[in-house]
Order: sequence, then C-alpha cells, then structure tokens
Amino acid sequence: MSTTSAREFHGRDAELALIRAELEHLSDGAEAVVVVEGAAGMGKSRLLAEASGIAHGLGIRVGRSAADPSETVVELATLLAALFDGAEPLLDPGELTTLHAQPEQRFWLLRDLQQLLERAALESPLLIVIDDAQWADSGTVAAFRTLPMRLMGLPIAWAIALRPPRDATPLVRALEQLKHEGAHSIALGPLNDDAVAKVAADILAAQPDQSILKQLAEADGSPFLVVETLLGLTEEERIRVVDGRAELINGDLPAAYIERCASGSAGSPTRRATL
Repeated sequence: MSTTSAREFHGRDAELALIRAELEHLSDGAEAVVVVEGAAGMGKSRLLAEASGIAHGLGIRVGRSAADPSETVVELATLLAALFDGAEPLLDPGELTTLHAQPEQRFWLLRDLQQLLERAALESPLLIVIDDAQWADSGTVAAFRTLPMRLMGLPIAWAIALRPPRDATPLVRALEQLKHEGAHSIALGPLNDDAVAKVAADILAAQPDQSILKQLAEADGSPFLVVETLLGLTEEERIRVVDGRAELINGDLPAAYIERCASGSAGSPTRRATL
C-alpha cells in the first residue's frame, strides 16, 4: 500500500494559536520571543516550520537556521546563517564584509547586526527562527541575551527551539532572562491518543483500527516514533486497507522501525521536518 507524509500538524493547536497571536502583534510594531522546549522527536522542527508558514501568510519575512554541534567554535555561525542565508535572506549578504568579524570584536559585531536588523524591521516585520539551540555557539547565545532586548519596540519575532537543558549553561541563563522579560515558553510533550490517531489516518490515508492504535501506543506519544512505526509497518507490508479502514496483519514491531530508531534518524533534517 502507499502512504503519504503527515500533511496536517496534529495535537499542537494551542501552541500554534499562541505563535499566531504573537506574530499578528508584529503588525502593531510589537516584538515577540517564543522559546520551544521538547525532547528529541517531539516535533520542535515541525512546529518551527508551521510557524514559518504562518509568518509567510502574514507577510512576515523569515530567516531560519539550525545550530550545528560541529560549528560551536565559529562566532555567531547559527545566527548569521539565519540572517544571511537562503533564497531571500533577511539581511543583504553584501553587508557581511562590513561586519566586525573577529571574536574579540563581538560587542561591535552585535551592534552592527542590531543596526542592520533595525533598518530591515522598518521595511517589513521579521521572524528569526533558530532550531537545535542547545548546540548554538557562544556568540549566538550572547545574541539571544542582548539583541531581543535592544530591538524591543520593533516588529521582530524570535522563535528558538531546544532540547530541555540539564545544566545551568549560558544558553539557559540567556533564555531565562528572555522569559523574565516576557518571552513565551512552549513545552512540547507527547501527543494524546486523538492526535496519534489523526497522524495515523493522514499517513495511511485510512482510518486505523484498534490493532494499529495499540501498536502505536508503544510510541508513548512521540511523533517521531509514531511516524517511524507506521512507515516501518507499511514498508514491510504489514498493514492492509479494506473499505477505508487500516488493520494490522501481525503485531510485532517492524524491523525497519527498530533499525531507524537505533540509528537515531530523528536527528536528520528531512525526518524532523515531517514530524
């Protein structure tokens, strides 16, 4: 049988409503900061993608990047990618040559970026999206601590996603400061049973029966594990559809699912974007 990627984003209505409300306030010249926390596979990247789509629909320009653990020593690598990369970058890449680029010039580099963002925000509201912030370089963390505060009163929104921190790192302190100043915090937990059933119906293009829902209960509400279970079952032809209803042929966990989970496929950008 054929399957489709989940087309709808189920089980996150309240989170999306909060993000939409914050983005709509940008038209009034108000700033916004949203911090999204959730364990691996809980759908943080998909939530950021949905937020970007909402922003585009509201006429808000979007810059996105994801922190890379291999670039933690590169000064402001994550933030600069969000501002200057992409087909329609938020800031003119030609301005890169004018920035104070040396690590010891961080103060002036942040002032440069502040001025560029001020000018850009006067032309159009902006959304700056940073995923996997737990791996952000120290310069980007410093930007979290300073730029949203300095740019208050301008139509600039920040959406920052990370895994729940275990230690009181500089990133944690920076985000706590943002929350103290009014940033909204979203904690992504497991999907409820209704959302899991809707994800299954989307992917299978059929209503899942109790045998499938029982199998999906093993995922404990993790969007990643729900999707991987369904893909594994269909790849091994263990689901049949009769009259628009999908049923399980046998109840063992699919080998493909076990292999992907063991290899940590949730970390791949392609896989994350579907969750």
